[in-house]
Amino acid sequence: MKLASEIGIKKSTIVAPEGGWKPRTYYVIDVCYHAGNPIHRAIMYSSFLEEGNLTRRAEIFNGTYEGLNRVTDAYYVKGISEITGMENEDE
Repeated sequence: MKLASEIGIKKSTIVAPEGGWKPRTYYVIDVCYHAGNPIHRAIMYSSFLEEGNLTRRAEIFNGTYEGLNRVTDAYYVKGISEITGMENEDE
């Protein structure tokens, strides 16, 4: 596992997956919580977007931490792939 500092991340960074974020969608992500924390895989729920960007409502489900983390708590987030959408049938 690499550290954010080893891949050149010098400030809090969020990288959208190819095609951008979708609202109310689950994603596989790479995440770390500070420059010295190893980048690892987790699942994130995007919740609602503002102008195509994640908000503090986006939640990270991480097998190595108890409870949920907000995307705003993370130092580095990179969207890898969409898992599933949560759209209503009438949308």
